[in-house]
This record gives sequence, structure tokens and C-alpha cells, in this order.
Amino acid sequence: MEKNLRHAMDKQVFSSMEYGYPNKSTKVICLEIQTHPFPGGLAIFFHDISDRHQPERQDQQAEIDLQKQNQELEQRIAQRTAQLSQVLAELHSTQATLNSRENHYAQALKFSQTGSWEFDVVTEKVFWSEEVERIWGMEPGTFRGELQQVQGAIHPEDVEHWQKNVQDCREKGKEHRIEYRIIHPDASIHWVQALGSAEKDDQGNVIRLLGIVMDITERKQLELEHKETEMALRESEALFRNMADHAPVMVWVTDETGYSTYVSQSWYDFSGQKEGTALGFGWLDVIHPDERELARKRFLEFNEKRQPFSIDYRFRRRDGVYCWGIDAGKPRFSADGQFKGYIGSVMDISDRKRMEEQLRIFECIVATTQDMMALIDQNYTYQIVNDAYARNFQRAKEEIIGKSVVEIVGEEFMDTIQPHLDRCLQGEEVRYETWFDLGEEQRYYHALYSPYREANKGVTSAVVNIHDITQIKESEQKLYYQAHHDTLTNLPNRMLMNTRLEQSIQQATRKGDKLAVVFIDLDRFKNINDSLGHRAGDSLLEQLAQRLCQQRRKSDTVARISGDEFVVILEDIKDTQHAGMVVGKLMRTFEEPFIIEGRTIKMTSSMGLSLFPDDGTDVATLLRNADAAMYRAKEDGRNTYCFYRKEMTSTVFEYMLLENALREALKKKEFYLLYQPQIEMLSHRCLGIEALLRWHHPELGVVSPAQFIPIAEQSGLIQEIGTWVLTTACRQAKIWLEQKLDFGRIAVNVAAPQIQHGDFIQVVENVLKTTGLPAAYLELELTEGLLMKQTEQNIKQLEKLQGMGIKLTIDDFGIGYSSLNYLKRLPIDKLKIDQSFIRDLPHDTNDTAISQAVIALGYALNLQIIAEGVENEEQAAFLKEKGCHQAQGYFFSQPIPPQQVSALFA
Repeated sequence: MEKNLRHAMDKQVFSSMEYGYPNKSTKVICLEIQTHPFPGGLAIFFHDISDRHQPERQDQQAEIDLQKQNQELEQRIAQRTAQLSQVLAELHSTQATLNSRENHYAQALKFSQTGSWEFDVVTEKVFWSEEVERIWGMEPGTFRGELQQVQGAIHPEDVEHWQKNVQDCREKGKEHRIEYRIIHPDASIHWVQALGSAEKDDQGNVIRLLGIVMDITERKQLELEHKETEMALRESEALFRNMADHAPVMVWVTDETGYSTYVSQSWYDFSGQKEGTALGFGWLDVIHPDERELARKRFLEFNEKRQPFSIDYRFRRRDGVYCWGIDAGKPRFSADGQFKGYIGSVMDISDRKRMEEQLRIFECIVATTQDMMALIDQNYTYQIVNDAYARNFQRAKEEIIGKSVVEIVGEEFMDTIQPHLDRCLQGEEVRYETWFDLGEEQRYYHALYSPYREANKGVTSAVVNIHDITQIKESEQKLYYQAHHDTLTNLPNRMLMNTRLEQSIQQATRKGDKLAVVFIDLDRFKNINDSLGHRAGDSLLEQLAQRLCQQRRKSDTVARISGDEFVVILEDIKDTQHAGMVVGKLMRTFEEPFIIEGRTIKMTSSMGLSLFPDDGTDVATLLRNADAAMYRAKEDGRNTYCFYRKEMTSTVFEYMLLENALREALKKKEFYLLYQPQIEMLSHRCLGIEALLRWHHPELGVVSPAQFIPIAEQSGLIQEIGTWVLTTACRQAKIWLEQKLDFGRIAVNVAAPQIQHGDFIQVVENVLKTTGLPAAYLELELTEGLLMKQTEQNIKQLEKLQGMGIKLTIDDFGIGYSSLNYLKRLPIDKLKIDQSFIRDLPHDTNDTAISQAVIALGYALNLQIIAEGVENEEQAAFLKEKGCHQAQGYFFSQPIPPQQVSALFA
């Protein structure tokens, strides 16, 4: 069958054939196949002829029917063939037209850099033209039709926007219109614009997206350039207005008639005119009335001539004051040369006017100043000199100007100044000092050479200014001396002493020698100041300085480093014996009494020595060790000297450690008070309570009062500590009074520096007032040694305290050197026997005798007697038998905290 069909098609002939094939029910179907050729193709007709195999009787009728059908069929086929030929002809014509148009469309898309694309929603396949591949930067034929391949080339920042647009078009049928960036394989970035629409089926479902895409990179670049140009133009205009509004000058613009069309904000800020009122010729309103019409006239004249101008006139400021300004303008022309008006500015030149006036005054000053001034050119020739310069060289100015420097100053002096002058003429500012020996005196000068530069010429001259600094130099020398010497004794002070000691150490190191540092401190010098006054003390120090200088060797240095402290540096010391011999000579300077205001004063000193290099190799160490040795000399009884030993450093360190800790103890509340009852011997009744100071250091633990009280007294801290003790004890006594406790009096120890302080009476009064404790309940215990000094002054203070109702006790009586004649004059109420005389009672005969004597003395002077340190019944019985009124000690009660005192009276 296939062969017959190919024959009919190739030859374009009519043919007829029969063919049988089984159907789905296995029944054989017979078909008659007829071919009918027509121009451009072959029509094939199939007829079921299964009935031809029926009985013959049916065959005849069927044949007749078949012939009839054949005829009708042939007519229809001919008819259909003619119609089909016509349709095919039309299709060929339409296809040719479409092909032509498609070629034209493809060429148009290519020339417009536009490609077409189609996206099948069902298969998710993308079809696009070759131009799209070119736009995407792909090699022709490399596009696989995958949506992911399209998306992969889109710029990461634009992917989300593109996906949303495609989704809206795909799901909602919206128009696809979007601009985005793509990245070519060579990493270059291009802009594209995609346009498209959705195609739907009969049910309204989107089945495909169709559209075009075009490369708009050039358009985007032009848009960007245009935008940047437009933005730059706006920024330039804004910058101009901003600069004009905030510039130190006031900017204006006029049109061709001279009418002001723009005035900067700075004009309104400066002049105070209301904004907008300066336009036109409103700016003339702030011109000084005397110059207003002239300014208008000159402005219009320049506007007519169209030339640049600059005019000075006065105009009114916001505060109403007229100041000088300069108005400068320049004509504006269009690109074709047409005059458009002026642009200009007004600047306040009040400062310049003042400078011009100041310059005039300066020129007058230069002419009259005592400084020598000159202008010298590159040829060392004088161009200008002032009167002082000419006067110094005893010539008239006219005789110097035009002459060379060497002619005026001479060759010798020229050799001195020429190097400085050359440096200045090369552009360097030069300063130096020099001096001249004028026979009877020396004069010092400060020279300043400043390069003078002319426009476009560089340095043409040197401006010379020579100032006489003789008085300044003399003052500097005097200040230097004062800074390095003691004003009272004219000896080197600590600063100069440190320098000289450093020099001596360096020299001794080079030579391999020894040297000694002697630290001298006067014994009890404070007594001189307190009793005779500071003027007497100063006189003693002056005399001592002279004596020490007389005893020193030429190589030695004597320095006063503070109040009554001196340091002597002894060079070329052979050994310790040699140093001791020299110090012995220094000690002998104190053998002769000092005569102060007609009085003969005997003075001693304590000296400490440290040796280089044995005791230290630097200034600080040698001074520190000599100071430590001096303190040991004081501890040894004063009026002696002591060589440094290593163990002294630890003692001094311990002293400094405790002193520093004491300074923080009050702030950190490390002090506290314990209280010890004072018992009447006959009745065993409590007549008083002594407040005892204790110190608990966080690291050292409980520190003994015998250890820290002397340090507090020497450092001056005893004033603050003593006031705290007095205040705390009185406040506690007030509490006991309010609790109705019959404790007698609160006894508080007073250190010598406290009562020697001028305001001690006032301190006591303030404490009593603050705490509310009546004075009758306060008892002050003072040391015997204190009361024996400065008798008259002490008596007056004690009388004031006693007059307030305060009881006074001499503490530690018997260990000092009391004058019985003086003792009877003192306004005291009680004697306290020192515990050193109680400790061995009643077995030690000496202590027994002393205790009985003190008790007898008290009876004779009508004073109460109290013994401290009573620790056993035997001591208490002895004192009671001998008539001692009161006692305190561990036998009665150890020192206890305040809350236990309350329990004691319960």
C-alpha cells in the first residue's frame, strides 16, 4: 500500500486499491483507498467496502449505490480539491507575506537592539531570539531555554524585583514592564528593559508570556549623566547661594539696568535690613547719608560703561554703627556677548582701615622706638634705619642709608653678624643674643632678623630689630640666683645642693674617691621661734650659716634645705675617721653661744652622715640615709652625730609607713576609744572614766599608742586626732548623762602640741558646744613636761580652762623635772602618779619613797592624788594606807568599750 501511495504521489495520478486490517474486535475491515492528485498535493480518501463480501444479491445493488456514491464523491472531491487548492494558494501567499514581515521585524528588532522572547507557563520553557542572546552577552546557540539561566544573569540586587514582576504577569495577567541590570559573562553590567503581556486560554488561564527585551545601557548612561549634570548644576547653584549667604563678604547680582536681583543673606544679617528690601536700589538705604547719592551716581556710571569697579564707602551695620566697606563689581556677559548686568560683593574693611591707621602709628613708633631697626638688602646695603639705630652709631640716618654694613659696623663686628644676616637673606628668621663690652659696663642685646619678601621677587631684604636686654639679663641672673639660693642665708638651696651633689658623685666616681653627706638638724629650734619669735630664729640661722661656711673647705658645699635643716657635702674624704674629724669641726661651731637680740643662746645640733659609695651611689639614697642617721643621733640624746647603718633605713621606713597610715586612719575610721574607770580608794565608787585611744590597722592589727602617738605629735597629725578623741569622748559622756549614769567625769589626755596650738581653748569650747556636754563633766590630763615649759603662757591657758569649770590633771607625774615653786602656781586639781612607780610596790623601797612623797606633796598643795597601773590587791592596799585618793588599773577594770561601761553601772 505504501508503495502504491508513493507512486500516486510522485506521478500525481488517480489510483484505487483495497486493503484489509483487523479492528479492535479482531474483525477484518476492508477499505478502498483512492488517491486524487491536485496542484501542490494529493488527496486520499478511505471507504469501508466490507459489505462487498456479502451475498452476491446485495453486491449488485451495492455496486449501483456505489457508482452513484462514487459520482457524488468525485464531484465533492473535485469541488473540495478546487477549494483546497485555492486555500493552499492563499496560505502560500500569506506565509510569504508573513515570512517577509518576520524578516523585516527581525531586522527591526536587531537594529533597535531589541529581542523577542516567549515563556511557556506549562513547560516553563523560554524561547527567545538571537538578539536576546546578544543582549545577554551569550554565544549564539548557547541558551538552553531554562528560566533559571535567564535569572542567573540578572544582577543580585534586581532579582527580587524581577521575580515579583514576572509572578504578577504570570498569576494575575498584569503587563510585564520592567527595567533591570544583567551581568555579562565578562562581568560587565548592562541595563535592559523588558515589555510583555500574558496570553490566556478560553478559561482565562495564562498559558504563555510574550514580549520583547531591549538593551538600554546607553540610555541609562545618558540619563545618569544628565541627572549628574542636573544635580551638579543644582548643587553648584545651592553652593553659590550658600557660600554667598555665609561668606565673609556680601554678594549681590544686578540686571543690565543696574537693578539688584539678588542680595545674599549675609547682607541682611550684617546690615539688619528686612529680607528682600535690598533689591532694586533698596541697598542704598544703609549707605551713609553723606555718601549715598555719590555711591548711586558712581554705580550707574560704571554700569553704563560696563567696566569693573571698586568703591569705598561707609554703610550702616545692624547695631546702627557706620563702618567702612569696599564694594567691588564685575560685568556679566552671555555666551553671545550680550551684557547681563553685574555680579559683585561688599566686604567690611573696617579692620583694614584700622590697620592702615595702626600702620601710620607703627611708622611713628618705629621712628621713635629705642629698639634699633634697619632694612638691609642682599648687597649688605642699608635701605632704611630708624633714629635709634643711627643714634647708636653716632651718625645721622642720611649718613647710613645707602652705605654698606661693614662701613658702619666695622669688619670685626661684620664677621659676627654676617652668618646670621646670610641665613635671613636666604629666607630664615634668625634670633640670637650677643653682648658688647663698653668698658665700664656690659650691654646685652637680642637681635631678630626677619626676611622681607616682595611679590614675585622672593626675599629682597632683611628687617633687623636689635633690642637692649641688659636689664632682662640682670633680672634673669638675679632670679636664677634666687631660685638656687636660700633668701635668708644666701646658701645654696635644696635644688642647687642636689645639682652639686650629683656633680660631686660624678667627680668622685671618675677619681675613685669617697665623699660624705652631713645632714644637720638644730635641736629644739622650735623653742626659739615660739619663745623669742621668728626674727630671733632667723638671726640664729644667719649666724649659723656664717659659722658653717667658715669651717668648710673650699671643695665643700654648705646648703640650707629647709627651716632648721642644713646639708654639708664633704668631698675628698679618705675614710670614716677622716669624715668624723671634719664633722667634729662642724660640731664645734655650736660650742660658742649665739647672741640673739642681746641674749646669749646656747644651741646644739644632731648630725647624720652617709658615705659615698658605701651608703649609696645616688643623690636620693645618700640624703635619705644621712637623714636616717640624723634621727638616730636625736634618739641618742641629741648634740651628737651618727654614721649611717643599714638597720636605720628600716626604722625610718617603719616611721614613714606608720605616718602615712595615720593620715588615712581617721578617714577610714580605724581609731576607737576604750574607757577605764577611776575608783575612789575609800568608797570604791567610780569618780571618773579615762578615755584611751586605740588604733586597729587592717594589716598591722592593733598598734600600740606608745608607737603611734609620738609619730602623730612629730608629724602634726596629733591636732586632728586629738580633736577627734576629745569630741568622741565628750559625745559618749553626754550619752551616759542622758542614761542617768553617775560616772563622775570623762578624762581625756591632751598632747603637748595640742595645748601649744594657739586655738586650743576655742577647740575645747566648740567640742563642748557641739556635743552638749557641760564643762564640769570634763577633765583634761596634761603631761608634766609640757607644764614646765613656757610658764606664763601655760598658766594663762590653764586658768581659762579651769575658769570654764574643767578639771586639770598632771599626767605621769614624777618622771619629769617639775619645779615645786612653779607647781604651786599652776591652776591644777590633781596629780597622777606614773605607773612606773606603782609597778613594784610595795617591795621596791625607791618606788615606795617616791609614791609617798608624791602623795604628801598632793596633800600639801591641796591636790587630789590618783595612781595609774594598779594591778593587784597588794598595790591597792598600800596606796589606800598611804592616803592616795583614787586609783585605776587592771585590778579594778581593764579598758572596756562604751557599752560595757553602761553594764558596769547597772
